[in-house]
Amino acid sequence: MNTNTWLELKTTVRAALPWMLVIVGAWVFIHSQTQTATLLTETNSALATAVREQGQALNGVKQLLTTQGYVVPPTVGSPLSK
Repeated sequence: MNTNTWLELKTTVRAALPWMLVIVGAWVFIHSQTQTATLLTETNSALATAVREQGQALNGVKQLLTTQGYVVPPTVGSPLSK
């Protein structure tokens, strides 16, 4: 490699380096946002399942108490409590 070629290569690398850093930074940001969105979706789904299961369990307890003669008031926030 002669001196002119070396200087031209250094100039090209120096001009391209900031753009390469921007591209890598953008990729890292997008990748982390995608991972965060995926985890939030999975967590939201798990929470919805847990809430649904707890609601079913609560309904089972209410039915059991009702069959034993207890009067169970409506759940706060349910349409029957208004």
